[in-house]
Amino acid sequence: MAGGASLWATFRAKAFTVQRLEAHLARSCVDKGLRRVLGAFDLVMLGVGGIIGAGVFVLTGEAAHTYAGPAVIISYFIAALAAVFSALCYAEFAVDLPVAGSAYNFISLAFGEFFAWVAAMNLFLEYALISSTVAKGFTGYFATLFGWPSEVLVHTVEGTHGLIIIDVVAFCLTLILAIILALGIKESTTFNNIVTTVNLASIVFVLGMAAPYFKTDNLVPFVPHNMGVRGIFRAASIVFFSYIGFDGVCTAAEEAKNPTRDLPKGIVWSVFISAGLYILMALGITGMKKYPLIDIDAPFSVAFNGVGLKWAGSIVSAGALMGIITSLFLTMLAMTRIFMVLGHEKMLPSWIAKVNARLRTPVNATIVTATVSGVPALLLNIDFLASMVSMGTLCVLAMVCCGSLWRQYFQPGCDIPVAPILTRLLLLVVTAALEGVALELKWPIAVWAAAIGAWLLTALSFYLLPVAYTSPNFSMPFKPITPALGVLLTVHLMSSLGWLSYVLFAMWQAIGVVVYIGYCMHRTPTPSQEREPLLEAGPTGSSEGGTDPNDAPSGDEAL
Repeated sequence: MAGGASLWATFRAKAFTVQRLEAHLARSCVDKGLRRVLGAFDLVMLGVGGIIGAGVFVLTGEAAHTYAGPAVIISYFIAALAAVFSALCYAEFAVDLPVAGSAYNFISLAFGEFFAWVAAMNLFLEYALISSTVAKGFTGYFATLFGWPSEVLVHTVEGTHGLIIIDVVAFCLTLILAIILALGIKESTTFNNIVTTVNLASIVFVLGMAAPYFKTDNLVPFVPHNMGVRGIFRAASIVFFSYIGFDGVCTAAEEAKNPTRDLPKGIVWSVFISAGLYILMALGITGMKKYPLIDIDAPFSVAFNGVGLKWAGSIVSAGALMGIITSLFLTMLAMTRIFMVLGHEKMLPSWIAKVNARLRTPVNATIVTATVSGVPALLLNIDFLASMVSMGTLCVLAMVCCGSLWRQYFQPGCDIPVAPILTRLLLLVVTAALEGVALELKWPIAVWAAAIGAWLLTALSFYLLPVAYTSPNFSMPFKPITPALGVLLTVHLMSSLGWLSYVLFAMWQAIGVVVYIGYCMHRTPTPSQEREPLLEAGPTGSSEGGTDPNDAPSGDEAL
């Protein structure tokens, strides 16, 4: 009994500990031995390469054929808005806290190490599974480039119900990229810039070849009656994941020459450029063929075959290969930096964080990344876990948006009541979830309208709170509405995922909690050494007053 009480006391004291920004910077922004060589162009190319994968040649056609018709253009625009709102929150955190941990460090700054660990677990799942599935996708495109069947280079083990698929090509690709990453950040980003340029050139080629065959009649009806507005949002929830990749740019923060100036450019411009290309590709395929006739597996290749340009399909396959390589590259880069930071923070064994003195890269973290990416790519079919990755990714994005709001109105060391801020954040999430469920389950329109109205009132009510912090380095437009919209759209997309996603997601979170309580919690610094408990921060009353944050004690003084 005493042991349980002691465990709870430790959890309560350490799980929700926060610091002022200055103290967090002093602890996190130590020189880890990485080279600061990346400029704004390198960061933008990292983001664009990570976002524009093979899906640009496939997903556009599938979304148009199955869900939204020509209105998939609107779906991509809606998804881009959701990505921009989240990207702005990332940019705000990144300029204040330019460290390689990305969302892990951002959420740690806002809510403490427990929620940061939850985010890290979801990031690990996202990067590990995406890298494995993307690497497997390379094998199929590589085979079709030579006119072979897509499955010719893989072997499905009999009696495993398709769960074990030997894919040596995917494993070799993962290993090669890991070696490139280990050789140095400048060398590896130069490689990424070249491959991304080839990918962008193939997209421009496809758009140029599609233009002469564009027919406005193919865009009618723009919103098919059997799909409607619900189909547009359904397609938006699917294509939104095409924009995932901007978060990976933040993991290169400690290798940027001027992170305060260049990180926002890398994050936001990569989303803008990618959104423009996705929308143009969606317009191109829906203009070439009527949406019911679009092939969902190879939309552009089949469309070109239909107009006598069979050779153009090879260019599409080559472009898809380049997109897979750049997407996998950023995913693996992000995973190595997350592992490095978790080792530095003692959430994982410290040896993972070691940076090679000659190469100036986290070689140990790169080896771990190659293992957790390469082994599943070599042996397993993990497509059934894709929905869990989507849920985890959206959860992290929503947490960062909530963290942006929380930080604006609460700072450690200030005599600010927690309850009014926390209540608003919870209402924001609940009303966003209710809105999404109402639309997904086709509840009466009055329920949806009431949920949207409640969300809007909650978002506007943040203006009644005194502002405790404004970033001196980045001015987010229309705050607090911008991060509130980020919460709305990410939570809405979470509500569109199936029940299996929730079950798998809950199981993964439970594993994360067990690991934190059994391992991480006992290794991180105690509150008396570096941190202060959030649960004891400020009054808990409902008063909406607060003191000037500039008069608050600095560093880690008592909350």
